[in-house]
Amino acid sequence: PFYAAEYLRTAVEAGILSRNQKCEWQIAPAFSKKDSLEGYHLPLPSSMQEILLYRLQSLPPHTYKVLEFMATLGRPTPIALLTLLTNTTHNLQELQRSHIIEEVKPNILGFSHHKFSEFTYQQLFNHRQGYHQQVAIALEQYYGTESEEQFAEIGHHWEQSGRPNKAQRYYLAAARYAY
Repeated sequence: PFYAAEYLRTAVEAGILSRNQKCEWQIAPAFSKKDSLEGYHLPLPSSMQEILLYRLQSLPPHTYKVLEFMATLGRPTPIALLTLLTNTTHNLQELQRSHIIEEVKPNILGFSHHKFSEFTYQQLFNHRQGYHQQVAIALEQYYGTESEEQFAEIGHHWEQSGRPNKAQRYYLAAARYAY
């Protein structure tokens, strides 16, 4: 179902499909005047990876960066934390309209499907450490250094950023809090 839904969403974004005044799906008026759709090609992706790439590659870089931070965080995220990481909320609305992210609780956003998160994180392979470092810094600023509930998460991001000494400090604090 996800594959089919994303392919249809792509056809709508490409202007091939639209809704008429009765909200029924139809071939967009620009194409319905032709005898066929011949000459216009919306490739049928052969894999889920291709459909995700096709959907996400059209996003502006500053909008895609929001997804990279969300994928690095790995969980639904408060809008205020995303704003701290990206310095904007405009991109969040654009991503919600595109059905890539959604509000899972009031003021908390998550991916509309885990495949978006997985794919985006996979694409970060050369830049993960930098993203984890930025996330760790933002978590420290957002929650403060006295927020015991977040110590393990902050430690994880410091560890993934290649800063084991900072990670160890947070992991020990998380262990003391849990004990």
